[in-house]
Amino acid sequence: MGRIRTRQGALRKLLIVAAAAVVGVLPSAPAHAEPSIPEVEKQIDQAWVKLEPVIEQYNKVHSQLKASQKTAADLT
Repeated sequence: MGRIRTRQGALRKLLIVAAAAVVGVLPSAPAHAEPSIPEVEKQIDQAWVKLEPVIEQYNKVHSQLKASQKTAADLT
C-alpha cells in the first residue's frame, strides 16, 4: 500500500513538472499579430524538444503504476 502511495506521489510530481514545462514553453514576449508559418513551426519544434522527455517519463511512470495496481489487486 505504501508503494502505491509513493508511486501516486511520484506521478503527481511528474504531472506538476509537465505542467510547469508547458507554462515554460509559452512565449514571454508579446506575440506578433500574424506569425509566419516558419515561426510557428519553430515554436512547435522547440516545445516538442522540451516536452518529449517529460511525456516519455510520464508514460514510464504510468506503466509502472498500472503494473503496481495490478499486482496489488492480485494480492488482495
